[in-house]
Amino acid sequence: MPLTIEPARLEWRDGEPWSRDFGDRYFSGGAGPGESRHVFLNGNDLEKRWRAGADPGPVFTLFETGFGTGLNFLQTADLWEQTR
Repeated sequence: MPLTIEPARLEWRDGEPWSRDFGDRYFSGGAGPGESRHVFLNGNDLEKRWRAGADPGPVFTLFETGFGTGLNFLQTADLWEQTR
C-alpha cells in the first residue's frame, strides 16, 4: 500500500494560521518568528553549532515531522545563509 500524506487543513483567523484538525493555532499570535527562533533555532543551538563548525562535511541534516507554515524552514534557511 503506498504511503500517502494528507495536506494540512489550514484556515486563517484574524490573520493567524489555525489547524482545522486540532482546533489550535500554529504559533503564538503575532509572535511566530520569535517563537520559531526561540524553540527551533536556539533550541537546537544551530547558530552556535554552524559558526563553530562543529558539524563537519558539506551536509547538515535537520528533521522535522511537520512542515506547518514553513516558518521554521524559512528561518533555518536564512540562518544557514548568514552563518555557513
